Amino acid sequence: MAYKHLYIIPLVFIVAILSWSCQRNEEKKIVLIHSFEKSRENYAIFNEVLVKTFKKQKIDPQIYPFYLDGLHYYQNGMLNTDSLNANRMLQFLDSIKKIQPDIILINDDQAYHAFLNCKHPYTKEIPVVFAGVNYPNWTLHKQYPNMTGFHDKHDFIKNIEFINTLMGQVSIKINCDNLREDEHLYDFLEQIRSDSRIVLIHFTTFLQEHPELFPKKDWDYLNKIAEITSDGEVGGKDFSPGELAHVYTIPYRTLPGFHLLRNTIGKMLNFCYMEINHDMLSDALCQQVGNPSFSAHNEPVQYFPTDMRNRYIGGYFTPLEIQAKEQARTATRILNGTPVSQIPIRESEKEYILVWHGIQTHGLSLDKIPSYVRLINVPFYEQHRKKIIFFICIAFIICCMIATRYWYMFNREEKRREKAQEDLVHKNNDLEKALKKLGKALEKAQEADMMKSVFLANMSHEIRTPLNAIVGFSNILNTENDIELEPEERESFVELINTNSELLLNLINDILDLSRIESGRMSFVFETCSLNEIMNEIYQTYLVLMPANVELRLDIPDKNLMVSVDKHRLTQVVNNFINNAIKFTQKGHILIGYRAEQNHQVHIFVEDTGIGIPKEKLGSIFERFTKLDEFAKGSGLGLSICKIIAERFGGHVDVESEVGKGSRFSIFFPITADPNDNNSD
Repeated sequence: MAYKHLYIIPLVFIVAILSWSCQRNEEKKIVLIHSFEKSRENYAIFNEVLVKTFKKQKIDPQIYPFYLDGLHYYQNGMLNTDSLNANRMLQFLDSIKKIQPDIILINDDQAYHAFLNCKHPYTKEIPVVFAGVNYPNWTLHKQYPNMTGFHDKHDFIKNIEFINTLMGQVSIKINCDNLREDEHLYDFLEQIRSDSRIVLIHFTTFLQEHPELFPKKDWDYLNKIAEITSDGEVGGKDFSPGELAHVYTIPYRTLPGFHLLRNTIGKMLNFCYMEINHDMLSDALCQQVGNPSFSAHNEPVQYFPTDMRNRYIGGYFTPLEIQAKEQARTATRILNGTPVSQIPIRESEKEYILVWHGIQTHGLSLDKIPSYVRLINVPFYEQHRKKIIFFICIAFIICCMIATRYWYMFNREEKRREKAQEDLVHKNNDLEKALKKLGKALEKAQEADMMKSVFLANMSHEIRTPLNAIVGFSNILNTENDIELEPEERESFVELINTNSELLLNLINDILDLSRIESGRMSFVFETCSLNEIMNEIYQTYLVLMPANVELRLDIPDKNLMVSVDKHRLTQVVNNFINNAIKFTQKGHILIGYRAEQNHQVHIFVEDTGIGIPKEKLGSIFERFTKLDEFAKGSGLGLSICKIIAERFGGHVDVESEVGKGSRFSIFFPITADPNDNNSD
């Protein structure tokens, strides 16, 4: 009954370990700055992936989000995002002084440029990781050594190739922004001009014929668009072989009403839209158009759209998951101590993305979609429809066949099968039992025969060596009338005879000890002993036996430890460890000592600075007749006896070693003495 609830102890220990491991994640304060409004559904996905990635990196993030909403602010009736964004950023950074964040994460161009332009002290004091930035300010960036991140460089060529793969030769309309210097447009034009497969169409308007249709403030901008596309061709031509697309630049904000309606209402043949720069007008426009819309960046692509009017199909860009993972992993490196200067700015990884509701709206077949494209928000049934139907059909046919077959066999052969199976089971059981007995007997016989041969071979070698030395040197001393010996030679021969006699005696004692221990005829007398006293006695005994250049050291706690053990056998184990250490230590020291472990065990060790033991031989060091040096003294039985004694104590032995640095032999066994005795000094 006393052991009835012992299972609770390991259960409590496991729970404690799990609780401790769960508390290992390091808590960090992280400021997360987004460029757009909080209501964007994609931000919830981004934030979730960011937190999960941090936790996988053993970081417990305390996120303090800020949404710049960089496209909604006006000043004096005009859109003035640069100054207002910088002011809002400055106010926010002032508000987080009490937080004292460990790192700042910035996403997309609006937040990035507002952060650089606000001139707040935090911008250069706290590590910053940006992501989703299409056009970094490289000149200004050099002033911020605390900042690194990911350049989300647009690849418009691959987007147009992707559109061509899905739709064939098509005319692509690109929105031009006249409210600020459009670096996206210049980058786009520079890229497509480098590819002869893409034809740029020269932008022309009715400005010369009907200037009254356009506000005067837009005349310069329209002329500028016409100028930068003047190297393009005239629109309306047929496609030539090898061409991917015809590209039209459309300044939607300056179009008269009828032109805007013409571009948004209805569905024009072989036309699509591609967004190169996300803003509120282009977002609203592409939700209304009848033709497919693609994007070169991830902002407008909705993962779980609530409004199915969104016509964005997808594109080639850095998706939210990759952007969040890259940012979190880089931030983790910085939080773990890697200097920002050692983390260069890298280009973000990109993927080909298609949104399920978009391709369904425009009737694209799943069979035409390349295998390298990742589909978003695909219903499980639609994604695996053919496999599911095929599996159901096959499963139904197999079930019918199996049911028919078993019904037929059950009626005809039930009794015969049951009897045959019963007889077969009995025979198999008898045969398996006989084979097991025969196998065990054969293994025991082979093992006994092998052990006998090994034992005789080893004994023949180990006994013959010292015996030959004794007989040989005795004969030399006995023929002193024929051979004149110097006193030093005589003394040396006598010492060799004594040494080999002692070796032969130790070998016989080891064999007898091993035989008595294995046969169970050796008695162990357990008594409560002072471990400090035992170690001091061993230390004093070997202190005078140390060879030159070798120092014997003692390392025991000041507080005495009482253990229940066979004092003679424990001393025998430690003596064997020390003797081995003396054999293979030419200089340095030998350290003996013990420690009380937390699991109510004692750990006695003998550590030397000798030649060490190769790793490949550590596994066999405690086997019988194992000798690292065949010319060294000893029978090779001492460590195997130590192992058996340790097991009789309810413990085990262990060895740690490194060639050229030394070895550490240890014995572990339970402290079974009365705990009250351990208080004695």
